[in-house]
Amino acid sequence: MQQWGFTADQLMQRAGECASAQPPQRSPQAQRSGVCTGLRTTAGAGYVLARLALAQGYTVCVLQMHDRQLQGVAGRAQQAAVAAGVNVIAMELGDLEQQVMQVELNAADVLVDALLGIGLGSAPRPAFVELIEAMNASPVPILALDVPSGLDAETSAPYSAVVQADLTTTFIVD
Repeated sequence: MQQWGFTADQLMQRAGECASAQPPQRSPQAQRSGVCTGLRTTAGAGYVLARLALAQGYTVCVLQMHDRQLQGVAGRAQQAAVAAGVNVIAMELGDLEQQVMQVELNAADVLVDALLGIGLGSAPRPAFVELIEAMNASPVPILALDVPSGLDAETSAPYSAVVQADLTTTFIVD
């Protein structure tokens, strides 16, 4: 960011803009997006994408793992999406949440994996595995942000469960 003169918020906005261009290009008939978010920076890019998709006329639902206010740049992206009218459903483990999750995932025309991103250093926790498996069971295309959740970004080795993405949009190249 220092080298190119971007703030963290500008970088997050650009990542979300880049990612939001993918579903219309790949699935022009899509009208409903399901964005699955975690608690890290990748979730912020998912919230930017959700806000932009809503502004483009998509019906958007964010399934956020755990009911928490995100922090920092991701938190600001979350607040902007909620203020813009993005529907957010907080997910915890439990039968009712599993039913809601499956209904929302099956109603989408495209899913966005903004769960874990590149910072994952160990196997996803059980709640994340549950959502990853539900995403993989859905018949709709999946766009992963950064790397598919459950994949080690350093080694490309899979952990216990990995999102089977149809397309991955990466933001950091070394």
